[in-house]
Amino acid sequence: MAIIGQEIEGYAINQINARQVLHGSGNTSNRSTDQISVLNANSSWISLASGVSISGAKLTELGLSTSLKDMGLAQANVLFSGTSKSSTQGLNQKEGFLQNHRDSSYTYGDYGYSPMPGITSVDVKTLNRGSLKKATVKIKINNKQQFDIIDVLYLRLGYTVLLEWGNSLFTSNGHDKILVEGTLLENLFFNSAFNGNRSYRDILTPIAQQRFRYNGNYDALLGKVSNFNWSFNPDGSYDAEITIISLGDVIESLKLDISTNKQLNAFILKVSGELTNDTTIPRPNSGAPKDYPFLGGSLLSQEAIDKTNAVAVANGGFVDKGEAYTVEFLKDVLIGLGITNPNPFQIQMMRSWRQHEGAKATYNPFNTTKNSATATYYATNEAGVKNYSTRAEGLRATIDTLNLEAYVNVISSIKKITNDEGISNTMAAINASPWGSKFIPPKASSWKTLNNYLWGYGSVTP
Repeated sequence: MAIIGQEIEGYAINQINARQVLHGSGNTSNRSTDQISVLNANSSWISLASGVSISGAKLTELGLSTSLKDMGLAQANVLFSGTSKSSTQGLNQKEGFLQNHRDSSYTYGDYGYSPMPGITSVDVKTLNRGSLKKATVKIKINNKQQFDIIDVLYLRLGYTVLLEWGNSLFTSNGHDKILVEGTLLENLFFNSAFNGNRSYRDILTPIAQQRFRYNGNYDALLGKVSNFNWSFNPDGSYDAEITIISLGDVIESLKLDISTNKQLNAFILKVSGELTNDTTIPRPNSGAPKDYPFLGGSLLSQEAIDKTNAVAVANGGFVDKGEAYTVEFLKDVLIGLGITNPNPFQIQMMRSWRQHEGAKATYNPFNTTKNSATATYYATNEAGVKNYSTRAEGLRATIDTLNLEAYVNVISSIKKITNDEGISNTMAAINASPWGSKFIPPKASSWKTLNNYLWGYGSVTP
């Protein structure tokens, strides 16, 4: 993404590392069944759905049942695995030889029985250095009846369509096997609750979440038909081609990493001990020395902490400063997110989240993978988690990550926390976001019990 200098996503780095492990396996031991399955049974897939609502009069003109009015015709003719029907059970491929049945995989026309229409190829390119996507889709249509349906659903300038593509299987660590299922076309696109007064931007976050969920083995674009053409063949079939342009999905879905708010910059430097002459923003009294690497959250004695740190530092690791330092860092994150006076329940939520991450990278309590000028990779992590060289660098990376579009609902939920119910709601919001780790169960009571054991209750604990 040269247009804005955006770094490679952490999930993409994780997937590259996982594939290296997978393809490098089998040298010292036999490959597992899952590894063999991912290597040999994985296949690519494509789906295309129309967002066009058809009137009953138009269906009558085409000789089709009026029961397919509104979105019914589009749902019954999704171009996936040939042609499939979308229902509450997902996508169901058409099958059978029933001459007049709309769910039959073969239809009867002027040239006898013909197989169902389907996509033969897709070519997706980025334009304007990533600000737009352009997809060229080629479709094989086998008789006039099929052409009439494809024509009214897809072959019109300005029609809205959803194009999805990806791999059927992938591995998250080089050893497991994960099935790509439950796409937006199956679960969201035809959902009546989603299709009300919505804008194009409403689907950007779900697409980004699916990319995160499947480590880049899924992608999609919602766009407009910008061009189309078709030709008639001597055997009675048709070849159609449509061009789809996305509505600036890359730019719309990213917050540019430029011109950071001056007040936020001043706050980050002040609370990190790197700015002493600006008194416009009060600095919480953390008592932590400048540039002291962050882990936090220990029940060990100071003597034990010192011994642990000596070994860790000797091996290029982290330093544990205990709970007080941890809480001040988390409070500064909340303030940086716009919560000027964090309440005890909000702090408890952040402590639970940090503990759940089990973070050991320096100045990085939530295991963010965001690049920065002097960041290095955390040595034992394959997901791209970073070590940050200063408290300010880590604080800025954490705040910038949480301010991404994909976590809008998470931040909104954190800001509403005033009790345990608010904590539980925030855990559920994190589970619904692309964030890698999940709270199981998403209940404040469960994680408060864990924190009571690991951290002990203090003055900041509700």
